[in-house]
Amino acid sequence: MTNTRSKKPAYRSNSQIKIMKTLDRPKDPADFHSDIRIIQKKPPYKKVAVENQQLLPAKYQRQWYMKEEGNRVDANNEVLAQELLRLLMPYYPKTRVVKPTRGNKIFVMSKGIPGYQGFHHLPPDEVVEKILNGTYRGFGAALVGALFVNEIDFRPPNLAVDKEGHIIKIDGGLCFINLVKSDYGIDIIEANYTVSSRDIDVLPYLETYQPARWFHQKEKEYQFDEISKSAIVRKEINETIFKIILLPDELLHEFVSHYLQANEFQHEVAIYVSELIQRRDMIRTAAKNSQSFLQYIHTKDAKETLTIFIKSLNEFTLTQKEKLSMTKHEEMMQYSFFNIISSVKYTNNKNLGVFANNSHNSEVSDALQKEKTNQSRCTIV
Repeated sequence: MTNTRSKKPAYRSNSQIKIMKTLDRPKDPADFHSDIRIIQKKPPYKKVAVENQQLLPAKYQRQWYMKEEGNRVDANNEVLAQELLRLLMPYYPKTRVVKPTRGNKIFVMSKGIPGYQGFHHLPPDEVVEKILNGTYRGFGAALVGALFVNEIDFRPPNLAVDKEGHIIKIDGGLCFINLVKSDYGIDIIEANYTVSSRDIDVLPYLETYQPARWFHQKEKEYQFDEISKSAIVRKEINETIFKIILLPDELLHEFVSHYLQANEFQHEVAIYVSELIQRRDMIRTAAKNSQSFLQYIHTKDAKETLTIFIKSLNEFTLTQKEKLSMTKHEEMMQYSFFNIISSVKYTNNKNLGVFANNSHNSEVSDALQKEKTNQSRCTIV
């Protein structure tokens, strides 16, 4: 299936932007390795007087950050990864490919994060405290999202907090590494990128997945034991897993096709879609063996997550203000939800219940309302 709806390119031309400033590379290489240009979108007017700049629509006043990529594959990897994370977490900034009108250079631009604070510039004790008390939200979501997009560079310089307290994973330059690992050294080539139930259960620690750099490996000043046991973080982890395993094949295909312009990169579309389906199913298999996740899907939180996520996907904008074909995707997601619930066998000391795969949705819902899930042991069969 090829996405033929989009006639406009899913990227920006450099004729559509204006460079406001080029940032000097900082002395601390942890901040960023590439030359970063602060840019704004050009308004569709020939000239705008300086005194009238503030009268322009907000989208022409917002700052974006642009960096040069080595090639189109690197640009595709970063944009797809960051946009997938925005699909899961709507507070993430938009990320776009920028193609020059002349020459072969390729760039990626990302919308500025309001109130940006880099993790590596914040006291670790303060970060941990605010994650644990809920002031900073989304750390668990960022962890699972990083595993989904095959990130291998998840560390403080690649995390930020916005003015609302959302934790955001930035810089997707080392995502989808399994697709490009032959370009790297032997350690990355031979690493294991499988996500297991043990990884899920001990996050932010890892046991199976082998990134190049991960939060817990060197950042000993962060109290990971407390984060791993946090009910707030665990709920975010389970919610994000749930969102990922609900994504239909067709939605992933439509999403990738849009950003890669299927008619131009048809072979690459198939590769990315296959990789995403494989990683989604890998996470689904891991979740089947996670007691925490199995308990979560029997709570009202799971149903609320489904409702909120579908609403978010309906509101999600691709490039050129296009939307996903959510009429068909929503039906598949609802079916997937009830299929997940109905394929769960759970027991407690007083009752044994088995929901067969052919159970009616109403029967499943009624049974779930009666079950006290916090006392249940769960296994997906």
